[in-house]
This record gives sequence, C-alpha cells and structure tokens, in this order.
Amino acid sequence: MPIATSSALEVKVKIDCPRDLTVAELVKLAKALDEYEVENNTTKSLVIDTKTIKFDGTFEFYLTPHYTVTYEEILEHVESVVPYAMDKADLSDFAFKFEEITFHHKDLGTPSFVHG
Repeated sequence: MPIATSSALEVKVKIDCPRDLTVAELVKLAKALDEYEVENNTTKSLVIDTKTIKFDGTFEFYLTPHYTVTYEEILEHVESVVPYAMDKADLSDFAFKFEEITFHHKDLGTPSFVHG
C-alpha cells in the first residue's frame, strides 16, 4: 500500500574515510549533491539542498518534494543521491552509512493516506 508524504527530509550520512576530507572534496561533494537534481531531471518533483559537510566526512542534506510522493519514491532518491554524489566528488572508494533521517512535517497530526 503506497502511503504518501510531502514532508521534507533531512538526511545525515557518514563517509568512512581514514583522513579528513579536503576543502576541494567538500566543495565537490556539495556541488555533486546539487547536480543530482539537474542530472536526474528531478527539479520539478524534488529539490536537494546541502545543509552541512564536515571535514570528518559527515554531511547532511535536505530532500524536499514539490508535491506528494510515496515513501518508496523518497527511498529511491535517498539511496541513489549519496552514491551519485560520492562518485562525482571522487570519493566512491570509501564506504558510507546513513546515520539519521529527520522528517520535517508541515502540519503535525495530519492523517496518512494511500497514494494512487
């Protein structure tokens, strides 16, 4: 049963890197996160905004749908944006793990509904 949401997500990721990232790598990763929406033609359905990227390899980004989407659609983008960005930033040799996903609901207490 496809349940839908229009809530923005804040995704926190940790790159398993034995050293601090360089300034160039931080900038390339931020650029790659922004490029994802353009390269994957998602600008009409969702936007990705970089929140923070730290030298220790921890980074956070927002994924904001423009309209109601299913959790499966959200999962598809969350799982593909990180490998995409790491590849574009020349960091694909390092493993990563998702540390946290925070949902930013517009209206608390709104009932869920079936999409479609």
